[in-house]
Amino acid sequence: MSTQGGWQETKARGDGAYKAKAYKDALVHYTAALSLAPSDVTVNVLLNRAVSFYQVGNHDQAFLDARECMHLAPDDPRGYIRYSTFCMNLHKYEPAMYVLLKARLHIQRNDDIEGALASCARKWASHPRTPASQYLHTVGQFLKDFGTHIPSPEMAGSREFLQEGGPRHGLTPSVVSVSTGPSHMLILTDTHEVYGVGSNVRQQIQASPSAQMNASSMNQPVTSRALWEATYSMPVRLNLISEHRIVQVSAGKMFSMALDQEGRVFTWGLGQAGVLGNGTCKMSATPSRVSALGVKFVEIAAGYFHAAAISDDGGLYTWGSGCNGRLGLGSAHGDKEQVTPRRVTLLGNARIRRVACGAAHTAAVTEEGALYAFGRNHKEQLGVYGMVNHEGVTPGGPELEMPVPVVPPSTFRDDVSKLLDNSDMFPDMIIMVGEERVHAHRFVLGARCPSMRAVISHLAAKGRPTAPIHGMPLMVSLADLVQARYVDRPAEAAATISNLLPMVTFPALMIWLRFIYADVLDSTALASRMTLFEQVAILADIFEVPEIRRRFDRGSDAPGLIQPYLAGFADAADHLAPEFYDATIRATGSLDEPVAALVPGGQPSVELLVPRGMLCIRNEYFKAMWLGPLARPDLTSTEIHEAPSVVCDIVKYLLTDGLFIKSARDASARLLSIVMASNAFDVPRLKAAAEKILSNSIDEANATSLLEFAIAYQATQLL
Repeated sequence: MSTQGGWQETKARGDGAYKAKAYKDALVHYTAALSLAPSDVTVNVLLNRAVSFYQVGNHDQAFLDARECMHLAPDDPRGYIRYSTFCMNLHKYEPAMYVLLKARLHIQRNDDIEGALASCARKWASHPRTPASQYLHTVGQFLKDFGTHIPSPEMAGSREFLQEGGPRHGLTPSVVSVSTGPSHMLILTDTHEVYGVGSNVRQQIQASPSAQMNASSMNQPVTSRALWEATYSMPVRLNLISEHRIVQVSAGKMFSMALDQEGRVFTWGLGQAGVLGNGTCKMSATPSRVSALGVKFVEIAAGYFHAAAISDDGGLYTWGSGCNGRLGLGSAHGDKEQVTPRRVTLLGNARIRRVACGAAHTAAVTEEGALYAFGRNHKEQLGVYGMVNHEGVTPGGPELEMPVPVVPPSTFRDDVSKLLDNSDMFPDMIIMVGEERVHAHRFVLGARCPSMRAVISHLAAKGRPTAPIHGMPLMVSLADLVQARYVDRPAEAAATISNLLPMVTFPALMIWLRFIYADVLDSTALASRMTLFEQVAILADIFEVPEIRRRFDRGSDAPGLIQPYLAGFADAADHLAPEFYDATIRATGSLDEPVAALVPGGQPSVELLVPRGMLCIRNEYFKAMWLGPLARPDLTSTEIHEAPSVVCDIVKYLLTDGLFIKSARDASARLLSIVMASNAFDVPRLKAAAEKILSNSIDEANATSLLEFAIAYQATQLL
């Protein structure tokens, strides 16, 4: 039998099963026929196979076959009609309408297409879940706004659609920018028109009679029907703002912003916390101008419940929710709502060039390229860990109520990692496994492993040679540490020492300590030697470091988040007992004349307990003091002739990588002291951050004295 006859006979069997509604048998024959049939008859077979797939419930394959027909025969109306019929059967009228309108691009004045369009319109308009107003509006937008150049429902709103300026046939007019919120998107064209797509449940796209939501219902639960009715799956033009030449759009959580060519800002949608900036907290279904008399704006940004804008003179204005300090208005403003734009005066004379809003934080870039950030910092999104008020940290994480410059990343974690087994950096503890030993530092162990605090303190209380000041390093075995760990559970200690500790080797101890010091776990090496991982896991369980197991399960060799790492050192600097330090610094001195009137002198003297290894590895000043050519490492007490407040802040910075401030007023006094002593103590990174913050506090009252200060102490950013 010839191939020609073979496919014809197979197709005939399929046609017979198709007419008899034996669709499963039809699928078998049609699939076999497709492998034999010439290309010019493939469409006929695909059309029938698509129906067969649909009838047996395989809708995805049915759509694929119909779409293949459209691709193979773009001038044949049957593929478009078959696809739209499947859509309408599933009550998906928008994609059905799109496919039929798309057919008009290829097939002019076809009665079958026009009939299918009329059928789709009737079914869509009469469907019980389709409000007439939404149907008329959406279909009108199909035909009026986009004409024959209609973006695909699958493509509209996608990254590819926006980057390429439209789907295969393009958009008329062209897309020039886009802004995405959590549930809706705004599109700006080169003709200054604005389109919206996505959720309209709080009127963040435009007034929609179908939703019927007003200001009195804005806090009421949204029903699934209302949510469905208030969603646009195709871009719709925002006619209420079309009279303005819009140059930028920004989508918030449930509100929208637009900036016109005249520098006016318009907002609409949910007005919670005053985010619309029109003086109220009411929802607005129509665009209203932001209340900012005499201010011309050049850029806008929308967050979840706050917004920001840059004026033409470089000023930054914020409004909306003040929670977490996201408005940058300082601690005096607190969490209060700001219903109209207010200038962020804490930025001082800085001219802002760009601004961006996150969910609960804000970032701004100056004309000089400096980056400032403020607001919630629970995921380290501000890049300024430590520059927060730890006395007022919320349960969700640190927050910053004033603008602080984002400074380059520090080397803190790398510095601490260099301390491990470094016999030159004043180790005050030696841990032994058999005949092998490793040099360690109590301050690091106490900062990174809370259970080790209790262990070391217990050994000190029992009279072990733990006093590092004027003493030798503490020498302990793993068994000593376990006994101190389970001091209240002697039976558990004995069982652990006899059953588990013999399994722990020195390499396992080094991996555990490296995690403590550097926050790094070599999971790849451990995976290749599961016995070694089991040993490390024993130490992790004994000393309660569960992150080791989690990190191994993720297969991650990268360090963890820096914030939890630094938080342990910040807590250690405030709470560790004397046995965790090995030296004392006595600070005696007063402030110099240029800043004596600006900075309170504080206590005449103060004595600080410090870990020499940490200070030496982090700072050349202290390294020279204890390890320089003329230094005497055996001297554990030294005196520094500097103001006590300065020494305290610099030492705490070196131990925690944090600059701890409360407010602009508090920061100005303390940061002046830091800048004054930065050159002598060789802390350029700390000085740079302090200078940037201080430059934003200059006013008429302190300008002269700050100028004198800047000249005297080479504070270049204050000049």
